[in-house]
Amino acid sequence: MKDRVGLLRPSHLFTHRRCPKLAWLSRWRPELAAERPRVIPQWDLLAVAQAEPGAKPAEFRRWFRHAGLEARIDRLAAGVVTEYRATVRPKPQHIKELAVKAWIVAQSGETLHTVRLAYINADFVYPGNGDYRGFFVEQDVTDEVRAWWPAVPDWLQAAESELQAHEPEASTGSHCRKPGPCVFLDYCQAPPPTDYPVTDLRATPALVRALQEDGYEDLREVPARRLQKPLHRRIHRAAVSGEPQLDAALVEFARALPYPRYYLDFEAVQFAVPMWPQTRPFESLPFQWACRIERAPAPRRSRSIF
Repeated sequence: MKDRVGLLRPSHLFTHRRCPKLAWLSRWRPELAAERPRVIPQWDLLAVAQAEPGAKPAEFRRWFRHAGLEARIDRLAAGVVTEYRATVRPKPQHIKELAVKAWIVAQSGETLHTVRLAYINADFVYPGNGDYRGFFVEQDVTDEVRAWWPAVPDWLQAAESELQAHEPEASTGSHCRKPGPCVFLDYCQAPPPTDYPVTDLRATPALVRALQEDGYEDLREVPARRLQKPLHRRIHRAAVSGEPQLDAALVEFARALPYPRYYLDFEAVQFAVPMWPQTRPFESLPFQWACRIERAPAPRRSRSIF
């Protein structure tokens, strides 16, 4: 039993709504999480907002607290709350997260009459010289946000109650991979009973469930007639034989290719905030490449540039 939960943030409430066990582990056992890829930091969205010419005086990154919840507001100016998101398309969870933040602001006694969601204009082309006018699209979401306010106290009570208890029981499922892979998935799910589990056919969950209900856990034991798709049959043959399966048509195509052959590999970056003139948000920009040249059936030469 945990006797003190402490201040919660909107993210804790939505983590709890996705999975109570995820919320509990995030709060009390974060060391069990799989390491996430590190993202190289780039320009701050709020820095772009603050530098906008003609912007009205505003408070940025101000904290508010109420009833065990705390939240940092991106921008507050004359009763208008604006939250910035690094996306070109608002998502339903953005509205709910903003609803909790705005509720905290309103309940703390701050004047609040408008709530806006600012996201990235997909058609924006950076002209250079630090000119980001038109980079954001602002959408008034006041009505949508207020519609969620009655639910916030219930969300808070449920999260606090669960976080004060012992680690909850929860089974793994599709929610573990939506909207992204859960960092505690390795901890929660049992190791596969075989090196070739039927869950390797995860792209078709209905088929996997049917096979498991019939007692199949090892893909090698599944009769080939149960698999209708060519891809599934190829996966099955690879599991049974233990050998890679190459498409005959692909092999024939590759053998017919003339020499010299060029094998090009490149890496690209996608910045939310464009750094170079005439580039767009999230545009894929190659910054290094490597090319292996096969002039004949012999060892290949390599060339690259960074």
